[in-house]
Amino acid sequence: ENGGMNEIMFKNYIIKLTGMLYPDADDVPGKRVVYKVDSGPGRLGLDLLLWLRCRGVYLYPSVPNGTAIGQETDQNFGLFQSLLREARRLLTAELNGTDRKSLNRYDYSILVNGREATDDKVAIRSAFQEAFSTKKNLEAWSIVGAVPATRKCLESIKCRVVAVPEGWRHTRADDVATTQNKTVCNEQGLKQCEAKNHAAVARLNGLGFNGDVFKVSIPRVEDEHRIAVHKRGSDERIRRLAVNLTSHSGRFVVTGGEPLNSDDYFRALEFKDRKAEHEKKAEASEGRSELLWIPEKSRISLGGTREC
Repeated sequence: ENGGMNEIMFKNYIIKLTGMLYPDADDVPGKRVVYKVDSGPGRLGLDLLLWLRCRGVYLYPSVPNGTAIGQETDQNFGLFQSLLREARRLLTAELNGTDRKSLNRYDYSILVNGREATDDKVAIRSAFQEAFSTKKNLEAWSIVGAVPATRKCLESIKCRVVAVPEGWRHTRADDVATTQNKTVCNEQGLKQCEAKNHAAVARLNGLGFNGDVFKVSIPRVEDEHRIAVHKRGSDERIRRLAVNLTSHSGRFVVTGGEPLNSDDYFRALEFKDRKAEHEKKAEASEGRSELLWIPEKSRISLGGTREC
């Protein structure tokens, strides 16, 4: 109805696409494939993730709620839309003195592809060729950090930076990021700005003004499980990932944007199942026992065999 893609459609599309484009894909060096996907339906389907992983295909997540900074084509559309508007203005001007009152479908090709100048008509630049040329595509990929995979978009001032409350274990790596205007935008820098703001507000209140109207506070993590843990395979990372299995943003924060079908994902899934089974048995027996925790051993085989 809305032109979207549900879980079944996405699964069938990916499987068909992989078979057509990468029939020899395998989970060995030189034959692995990476798909960059958004947070739509079907991206976390276990059957699809297993099917892809056994064939060396990894789903690479985009920045949650960050289309403007994480999608390559969005970097090209500014120029594309500007050229379209210019082409529309020129074509509309040509309607003066004619019986036509508006543009029609026969003008669509000129709007997108442009035209050369003639004796009675001016030249119109090709919006598509200029906005999506090889040079512009490479520039867009560089801004996003896709090719090469630098993830430069995470340095954007549009990315939300949150602070970790005092007393919580902070295990993420140094996240200092220098933006295009050379402004440091990290947790420590935001805390310093907040302290200065609160001091200025207190000063205004002391002078009899209503300084509270200028008071701002930086966002803080509300859930301890939503703190990045960069050590792969660690118990802490598996436990936090298990809490955020169904949340794209939660998974991205914990892993820093690791592939959706990574080893840690399957181990977190196994841990979540074991924990639920343990709690069910404990409730039935009205007793408590230690949860068996063996993250390295999983009922899901990741050895690359076609059986999975």
